[in-house]
Parts: sequence; structure tokens; C-alpha cells
Amino acid sequence: MTYKITFKKNGVLSTTHPNDVTPDNDTWEQNRENITFWYNDKYSEYSGVRKGNTITGTGKNKTESWEFTMTLIK
Repeated sequence: MTYKITFKKNGVLSTTHPNDVTPDNDTWEQNRENITFWYNDKYSEYSGVRKGNTITGTGKNKTESWEFTMTLIK
């Protein structure tokens, strides 16, 4: 699945993800190269590491987990 995520100031996250039913409470934080972001009032959590223009990591929710890879676009 391909969709766009925008990491905005003050931990605000904006996305075109089709399953994001509560876009007003999506957030993110970064500590050096480690990035974590949440959708749907923290129902889904994504934790990844940025290396150059790529973020790779693991996503999870209450029932499953998965691997993800993101490409940064400027």
C-alpha cells in the first residue's frame, strides 16, 4: 500500500492512509534517528529508524504486527 505521511511541527502527523478514521489525533516523535508515530488515537503504532532517505521498522496494533519501509520525499 502506498500513501503519503507528513511529519509536521509540534508532533502533528498528517496522512492520506485510507484506514485513518480519526486524523485529528495522529502524532509523531523523533529521538535522533528513531521515529515513532501513531494513528487513530494510538490504535496503530509505527516505530522505525531513519537511514538517509529511508525509514524501516515495525508497525503494530491490538491484533497484529508488520514490517514497513518508507521513502522520504522532499
